[in-house]
Amino acid sequence: MFLTNKCREKSNLALKSGFFLPLCARFPECPDFICGMRRTIHIAIALLCLLALAGCMKGLAPDYSDNDAPYEGEVTALFTIKQNAEGALYFQAGGQKLLPRDFNWAFVRQQRVMANVYVDAAMQDEYRTCSVYWVEPLDEGEFNGPDVAAGAVARASDGIDILLSSWITGVDDGYLTIHYNTWWGNVPVHHDFSLVCQDTENPYSLFLVQDSHGDGQDELAEGIICFDINKLPDTGGETVQLTLNWIKLDGTPGTANFEFKSRE
Repeated sequence: MFLTNKCREKSNLALKSGFFLPLCARFPECPDFICGMRRTIHIAIALLCLLALAGCMKGLAPDYSDNDAPYEGEVTALFTIKQNAEGALYFQAGGQKLLPRDFNWAFVRQQRVMANVYVDAAMQDEYRTCSVYWVEPLDEGEFNGPDVAAGAVARASDGIDILLSSWITGVDDGYLTIHYNTWWGNVPVHHDFSLVCQDTENPYSLFLVQDSHGDGQDELAEGIICFDINKLPDTGGETVQLTLNWIKLDGTPGTANFEFKSRE
């Protein structure tokens, strides 16, 4: 089970065996001194929701990388919320674009989210239509692009385990999303995540830095962080290898390769 990083300050999702379920109540941003108490309540609610609603999910993260993937039904997946030239909001995952019905969202900028939707068979121009059940914005880490020196790598990065087998971890639509496991305190503080370019000769070699700000090591728990990495040099429609490096919880180096193509 996991709670997203921001709450530890605000949490309303639970994870169990790869299935995401919304909690029964939402809470506003909370100060650190009550965050630990609320987090414990949220975990208990999450377990109850998992037991009560485990049979309600009909689908989970189909492969949207295939434009012709014939899928109709309920799905929980990662999307980018965008706005087209006519001002309509739509969800994009891989090559699929979903046009939501009756979707009330205060659009400020493009944003990466996790959402539970029902995808219709019907098409409307280039979009599949869908109904939106819930949306949870993903926490965003800092990435300033390849022109920023890798000085942060010299600092000690707090250990983190990246769950490479998770369907959440990957690169899509110019975003790198990481499903991770790390230490949290009983009264947790906010963790900061940043990406830095590690190799001046290869801008597609990145290092993940976690700063836990002295948070305790009382509980191992999971979270999600995403990075908009479209500031990397344009791949010109080609796919290149992206290498991610980090320090694991046991202090050893970790590395993984992904396929990256600049967002159009």
